[in-house]
Amino acid sequence: MKKNMNIKENPALPEVICLLDRSMSMHGRERTIIRCFNRWLEEQQKYSGEALVTVALCNEKCELLYSRMPIQYVKRMDSFSYYVKGHTAYLDTVDEVLRLICRLRQEKSTDRSRVLFFMVTDGLDNSSIKMEKGELEKRMESLYAKGWEILIGGKDIDSEFREASDLFLEMRKE
Repeated sequence: MKKNMNIKENPALPEVICLLDRSMSMHGRERTIIRCFNRWLEEQQKYSGEALVTVALCNEKCELLYSRMPIQYVKRMDSFSYYVKGHTAYLDTVDEVLRLICRLRQEKSTDRSRVLFFMVTDGLDNSSIKMEKGELEKRMESLYAKGWEILIGGKDIDSEFREASDLFLEMRKE
């Protein structure tokens, strides 16, 4: 029996893109990030609605843990999945993740306005070579104009994850 793999995606599903800085400048915050991510995930999985999740760990390279995965299949984070290493190139890696997600969304013909882009970084970029800050700001503004919610934090990780959780739960109730 042949299965149809061209299933049309439900554009009403909310989507969260979580980008976590894993460069050495985040050293000392690993436990907090893991704990906060797991609390966020647990809160989101308790909610009965469906959602798509992308999680990217970024330093000078980007590692996708999940790419548009249904939230019920996302696993808790631990020190084997999140650890710090390398330099900070968040301008380049944010651009890389956004390009990937936007390309995947075009391939699926989804025009989703309920998207939360949530990034945890200290903002100390020291190795981006492709993307300029002004270019990235313009891209973020265009996504915001399409209805995306954008949260960037790193100072008070606990409260920023709480804010992201509350905001995404609200999106999922709409």
